[in-house]
Amino acid sequence: MALSLGPGLLPALKKSIRNSFIRYMDQRRWNEEAFDSEDFLAYWKRYVTFETELLEELPKSLRANAGFHASVAQLINETVSSVVEEPPSEDLIAEIEWMQEKLDTQYQYACRSEATYVHSLLAGRLK
Repeated sequence: MALSLGPGLLPALKKSIRNSFIRYMDQRRWNEEAFDSEDFLAYWKRYVTFETELLEELPKSLRANAGFHASVAQLINETVSSVVEEPPSEDLIAEIEWMQEKLDTQYQYACRSEATYVHSLLAGRLK
């Protein structure tokens, strides 16, 4: 990130982006066509405002800085890319395959977070 942040703020910012993106996509059942970047940005802003203390930790002068906003936009792109490029573990794949055989389903998933969503969905059906 081009701007320097205090200790812990960059990881907190990344975590807020990651968590809100995963929640956002879970709510859309990981349907890529349902993703809208403006809608996600608004979702992330609500998440940061109401579910974290991140805004309180960022100086107002920094929040007003256009360079900061450009850096945050870049960080959002990088973080979202890292989420969708992270492969599921072998164990997670095996569990999903076992549940899909048991339930006779064929859910598709492309990344770890989407696989975790599918795993939760299947586990809920097995209960």
